[in-house]
Amino acid sequence: MGWRNAVAAWALGGGTAIMLWLNHRTSKDIDIFIDDPQYLGISHPGWVRREFGIARTMTRPPTI
Repeated sequence: MGWRNAVAAWALGGGTAIMLWLNHRTSKDIDIFIDDPQYLGISHPGWVRREFGIARTMTRPPTI
């Protein structure tokens, strides 16, 4: 299952959602909530960096 099929299956939460909705602050991480465990495989930071060409900025392991 690719990321293009998963668009409706996730939502932002935490500080990232507040940042976007209220222009409240700068967020340096992303809190993603999913409703189906099959999407866990495409949510790994390493995969996202490769797929979208994002440079590695993470300095510690994720808290998942």
